[in-house]
This record gives sequence, structure tokens and C-alpha cells, in this order.
Amino acid sequence: MEPPALSLATQFEVAKYTRIIEATTNVADLQKVALKLLEAWVTQKQTTAWVMRQSLGDPPKVTPESLNREV
Repeated sequence: MEPPALSLATQFEVAKYTRIIEATTNVADLQKVALKLLEAWVTQKQTTAWVMRQSLGDPPKVTPESLNREV
């Protein structure tokens, strides 16, 4: 299954920020951008996992007590 296509507005936004990043020659500025991108990626990853858990329901937690319980 392929991810949804980017909207035209999103494509323009990506192009805009691509030009900004490519034009940047200051290493400190590039590091700041890289750190922000890393933070955004991790936040997006956590949010996606949270949404999936909410939509699928949290699986039951496995504990030593639950393993010893009779079925």
C-alpha cells in the first residue's frame, strides 16, 4: 500500500524549504535545521504510534500475574 500523495500545497512547502536548506552555507544553521527535523520526525513517529494504539485499542499488558492466570 502506497502512502497518500502529497497535496499541491505541501509540495510547494517542501520545495520552499528545500531551497532554503540548499542555500544555507552556515554549518550552525544547518545543525539547527537538522535538530528541528529530528525532533519533528520523532514527534511524528510517537504521534503515529499513539493514533494507531487509539484506533486499534491498546493491547492487554502482559504481566507475570496474567501469565499465571487460569484460562
